[in-house]
Amino acid sequence: MRLPIWTRIASQAAAAIGMLLLGIVTCIVAFSHQVGGSWLILAVAYAAALVWYGIRELRIAASRGHGVEVERRAFKDAVSACGRRGLVATRGAFKPGIGDVDLIVSRIVGRDTKHPEQPWRVAVEIKSYKVFSRRDVRLISAAEQVRRAAQSLSTDRVLLWLPNATPSLLQSIIGTSCAGVTVILGEASRLARKADLMLQR
Repeated sequence: MRLPIWTRIASQAAAAIGMLLLGIVTCIVAFSHQVGGSWLILAVAYAAALVWYGIRELRIAASRGHGVEVERRAFKDAVSACGRRGLVATRGAFKPGIGDVDLIVSRIVGRDTKHPEQPWRVAVEIKSYKVFSRRDVRLISAAEQVRRAAQSLSTDRVLLWLPNATPSLLQSIIGTSCAGVTVILGEASRLARKADLMLQR
């Protein structure tokens, strides 16, 4: 069973705090008992490693929490923006070994929306980064992930969306991409417009 994201983040943060406290206690005990020689060096090194790793895990947990909050707001904005264009925005499901799709934008072909003749989909991966770079290994990895996840949806239409990024004038005109995947920078209306164009093909 896969735990909810906030439960996993909280567990990671709690473990990080535990390591920080253990590192601090180790230092206090070592110095208060006047441990000398190589044992003191070993205790300090162990404590420093625990503190370093605890800080690292806390930063990762905070970053994950920020990313989840950005995705939550972005999803809400996408639902509204896509709805104005007659599109449906839904959350993707987690697939073991593949990952999940943050957002699926669909155009339903057929009168019966509960049992459509054919759903056309765009798989969207949302990232909280404020700065776009084609060489960013995190974005390259995200592009590869969204392509794999899209295959499970039987679609080759994929997008990366950075709602917190601000496009330059040139990027607004000609667009941009990363690892062969179109990247949308900025507000949800840009995402909805691009998805609408992709679903007309």
